[in-house]
Amino acid sequence: LELCNGTGTVRRCARQRRGPQHLAEEAEAGRTSATTAKMSEGGAEFYSAQLLLAKSAKGAAAASLIGQVLEHPSVYVFGELLDVENVKALAGTAQSASLELLKCFAYGTWKDYRAAAGALPALSAGQAAKLKKLSVVTLASRAKTIAYAALMRELEMSNVREVEDLIIECFNGELLQGKIDQRAQQLEVHSCIGRDVRL
Repeated sequence: LELCNGTGTVRRCARQRRGPQHLAEEAEAGRTSATTAKMSEGGAEFYSAQLLLAKSAKGAAAASLIGQVLEHPSVYVFGELLDVENVKALAGTAQSASLELLKCFAYGTWKDYRAAAGALPALSAGQAAKLKKLSVVTLASRAKTIAYAALMRELEMSNVREVEDLIIECFNGELLQGKIDQRAQQLEVHSCIGRDVRL
């Protein structure tokens, strides 16, 4: 397996699976500077619509809206939603766990979620994958190289293939730019998006 993005492309060479079968995969990464969070056009439209709905959604409706935003594959910033009064009003109510989950996606990591999982809503597969990607971004903001072992430990992954697939998804989503060094078993970070800042 060889991955690089020196020309703006990450290429995943054929990898043997189940005997002689090979699969070639390609993923684009880092076409532009990933210093701020970006959304696809569809993601931006969806998020804008949800922000408008949040102004009139209360209680369970607001909690449901939060779940939809956390599920969307192209939304990775949540500060504006956290600032909506009806969302803030969930604190201390029966839906307060949804507010805390939103905060976890805005500022936290997979490890933070696991530590508080008993008091938070269960995650769908899509939400879990998103939070793990955000956790990679947090690690990437702190170090220029991240060992596979550290990623497997932080994200509770059991094998290298899971780690590499997640990193490629981060490249595809323009959450970070970098290079996978399979020989050294590490991710080399060039840049990453910015996450929400807790004020």
